[in-house]
This record gives sequence, structure tokens and C-alpha cells, in this order.
Amino acid sequence: MSKRISGPPRRPRDPVAKAVRTPRFKQRVVPDKRWQERLKEQEEVADKPKET
Repeated sequence: MSKRISGPPRRPRDPVAKAVRTPRFKQRVVPDKRWQERLKEQEEVADKPKET
């Protein structure tokens, strides 16, 4: 099998695809803010003494 002659790459380089592979675009775990609000509400209800 002979070597390919040097020249332009077979496929053009895609700068967007290269940028997407950087750590900047990796998925991050973001805490859900809705749950924090619900937890606060539950704590407030639990802190209040029940009047029967």
C-alpha cells in the first residue's frame, strides 16, 4: 500500500466541531433550583408548631 501524497486534507477541518470538543461545552451538573424552593417550604411548615 503506497503512501498518500501530501496535500490538502481529505475532509476540510470543521472549526465548530473542534470547538464543541473542548471542555467548555461538556455537560455540567446544575442543581435544580425548583427543589431548593420546595425544601425551604417544607422546612418552614415543619418548623411551625401544629395547632390542633
